Amino acid sequence: MAEENVREGPKRVVRKRSAFGDISNTISQAPVNAKAAHVPSKDQKSSDKVVVEAESVPENSVKPINWFDKLPAHDRQDVSDPRFVSEYVNQIFDKMRQVELQNSPIVGDYMARCQADLSERMRGVLVDWLVEVHWKFKLYPETLFLTVNLLDRFLSSKPNIARNQLQLVGVTCLLLAAKYEDIYAPEIKDIVHICDKTYKKEEILSMEVLILNTLSFRITTPSALLFLLRMAKIARCDERQFYLAQYCLELAMADYHLWTNNSASQLAAATLFLSSKLLRKSPAWPAALQEMSGYTESQLKSIAKEICITLQATNESGSSEEGSSRASSNIVNATRAIKKKFSQPKYHSVAKLVL
Repeated sequence: MAEENVREGPKRVVRKRSAFGDISNTISQAPVNAKAAHVPSKDQKSSDKVVVEAESVPENSVKPINWFDKLPAHDRQDVSDPRFVSEYVNQIFDKMRQVELQNSPIVGDYMARCQADLSERMRGVLVDWLVEVHWKFKLYPETLFLTVNLLDRFLSSKPNIARNQLQLVGVTCLLLAAKYEDIYAPEIKDIVHICDKTYKKEEILSMEVLILNTLSFRITTPSALLFLLRMAKIARCDERQFYLAQYCLELAMADYHLWTNNSASQLAAATLFLSSKLLRKSPAWPAALQEMSGYTESQLKSIAKEICITLQATNESGSSEEGSSRASSNIVNATRAIKKKFSQPKYHSVAKLVL
């Protein structure tokens, strides 16, 4: 009996709603025949219809821009390699040239202006030591250039650094640069050991905070090495010429006046130009390099001459002639590690070349 009552009970009225229709109680229901409200009637005149027709465009009036055809030959070969971003590399380096001075606010002779307890020679010896430490830790080449950039920017912004703190500043800049550039940066205990335990872990960490705050955490900067790599690619340099240019660049890094009075792109261009002259490459400064760098051969000659003096002074470091030039007196004892590094077979022993 109960089963019959269930079967014969009043049927529930099911009310269908359109898919995605509103199910709230606040909006009045849509018309039942919603489709009919939007379908035009058969008697509607054709003039009421809106017809949009595309304008006919001649086939040859618009030509597609083929960016590949506009690439120079030295960039076309790298189109399939995303690491070289051949489509944008020229714009990237144009932008780098515009901003290279923004993170290098070294105004004038900062040693004379705000570092009474330090000297150019002390800086040169420190840079040479940092080259050796960088080599022992097997860090990326870019790390060394960023280290020296951070060092100069900090010393030009923070006056009156004591000479017994200079090594601490330098090694902390190396640690910061390694954290930025390398996959595996040295550990603090390794930094303490390389300084012969002169500084404690807490002192290194405190100096790290001071440097970052002084520089307002602005770390990124176009380095001279990046410009050199790009220029060497355009010039189609072999490894021997590139390492000779890099050797000259690191020698210039240890020279206070050379490094602080010229921009990164100028130094890179001058060292590459000098390497071409020393190896008797012709032309020494091709038109493609002039177009990319924005520097003419005449603009680079004076800088290249100064770097050449530094190179000669390094090669003749055994002599002790009086009345030597500024480069000889200030850099001879500050380039031993650089010369030793580039005397290795890995660098084609360019420091041993008879030039």
